[in-house]
Amino acid sequence: ADACAPTPSPPGPEAGARLKWVEVSRGAIRHNLAELRRIVPARTALMAVVKSNAYGHGLAEVAGVAAGAGADWFGVNELDEGLALAYRDYLSSSRR
Repeated sequence: ADACAPTPSPPGPEAGARLKWVEVSRGAIRHNLAELRRIVPARTALMAVVKSNAYGHGLAEVAGVAAGAGADWFGVNELDEGLALAYRDYLSSSRR
């Protein structure tokens, strides 16, 4: 499957609230980074912003796809997110 796992939101305070989710396509992440890479100068570094658990879509999963697609840096919100990415060494293969 090409979609990252849906992230259900907790029901709101209203009775009978429906679950909501967003599907993030790995292919769309790869495509968007490829398009950015195509239109910016070759020496431009790209940063994938994955703060706050990749906006609720899964830090490790989204960062892995972005790194594989050529992200040079990651933007995070908390030190622990940066340490988690450093521990997994996602950028070792994509650093230029």
